[in-house]
Amino acid sequence: LLHLLRGSGSKGLGAMRRREGDLARPLLDSSRADIEAYLAQLHLTPIRDPTNDDPRFTRNRLRQQLMPAIDAFDPAAHNLLARTADILGEEDRFIEAQLANLPDDIATNREAFARLPPALQRRVIRRLVPDAGFLEVERLRRGDSPKPSEAAATSSRPQVSVKICVCDPATFKARDQVGHLDADLVRLPLVVGHRKPGDRMRALGLQQAKKLQDILVDAHVPRHLRDTLPLVSDGEEIVWIPGVTIAETKRVTPATRRQLHLEIDRS
Repeated sequence: LLHLLRGSGSKGLGAMRRREGDLARPLLDSSRADIEAYLAQLHLTPIRDPTNDDPRFTRNRLRQQLMPAIDAFDPAAHNLLARTADILGEEDRFIEAQLANLPDDIATNREAFARLPPALQRRVIRRLVPDAGFLEVERLRRGDSPKPSEAAATSSRPQVSVKICVCDPATFKARDQVGHLDADLVRLPLVVGHRKPGDRMRALGLQQAKKLQDILVDAHVPRHLRDTLPLVSDGEEIVWIPGVTIAETKRVTPATRRQLHLEIDRS
């Protein structure tokens, strides 16, 4: 319901999966009332997260105000919503499988893109512009704004903001679109480009350089995104692949005096 009110597609509306690799969720189909009744039979007291009752959070207001109203309208609503989420989840996984089979140049081949069903067009655009809202995705898909090929070119040349600061490495927060490097080990100016045949990189944790292609495969970067993924270099080597890794040779250590803060702006 939260995703529905925010205008999400089937990816956000799909149910949580009962199994993902080694992760299983055996209680996913059990209601809160069923679990509490079972615990009462065992004379066990459940541990409750007090933040679940905080009305400042939209999720809690939905649970406390909207769900009781829906239940009053139709007591079977819970099961119907869960069944719908299951169906949407299955459809989402099917679309993702179709997306993985698309050619690498689908984002820049205007004619091939135009032949795709709208559902796949939206997925291609969202892979290139993850933060795009529904209206923006639709404009790009229909061509009211830059064409998909132009959108790919725009998103593949993001702005990189650079900030050097003196700060405690222990305070650094890891985020996909932010990179932290040792400022004294990086040679400026930085250059943003794309991968080239034969590119190699000594990624974080590696003892020696590895083919960039293998790094992207290991990171599960979709094939159609690999050629448009921004790479940040300092003249010596690739130092950062946003959302993937940084260079082992430029990483922040306890001896770091100055931090280089890199952030991708895809707007």
